Amino acid sequence: MEGDIATNNRKGFTLVEMTVVMAIIAVLMLLGAGGLLSARDQFTVDRAVEEAITAVREAQNRSISFMQGTPGTSGATTKVWGVDFSDNTIKIISVDGEGTNHLEKTAEINPGITITAEGGNHIYFASPFATTYLCQNEATIWSQSTDNPSKEYEPSDCLAATGDINLLIEYKDHTRSVTINQRGDANAN
Repeated sequence: MEGDIATNNRKGFTLVEMTVVMAIIAVLMLLGAGGLLSARDQFTVDRAVEEAITAVREAQNRSISFMQGTPGTSGATTKVWGVDFSDNTIKIISVDGEGTNHLEKTAEINPGITITAEGGNHIYFASPFATTYLCQNEATIWSQSTDNPSKEYEPSDCLAATGDINLLIEYKDHTRSVTINQRGDANAN
């Protein structure tokens, strides 16, 4: 009779059973959280890539739309637009007729992002045709073309990039690249 009472009073789980179940749940949560963190880091890199491409396209569009009047004629105003990828930032800049660079906009990117520019860290678009200049430095001297007065402004102190500009955008263990070619096309890889 004592054996019957002991078996009938058992209405719960033992401490060992509860501990095993909680350990299994904890392991499953850790596995899922690792995947979520990795996906978040990849999203951070993807967003910075999109910001870089958007900045290049915005500078091109501003250069084309800013032209007022006929190039080489009195009253025509031209402004050069560009993107500065130095200092782990993405900055849209404008250059006035005296060659002075002005910060127009800074892209919002995660401060942990690292941007490495290979081949140059400045890209400029000169009106009216958004001619592309890939430079290894900040161009500060812009002048009207001497051989063709209807041609857009040209940088005379640009250390020309020797090919495409490749941006490596890194965050933790995730890396993507953006290639900007001589025509100003920006493509993510």
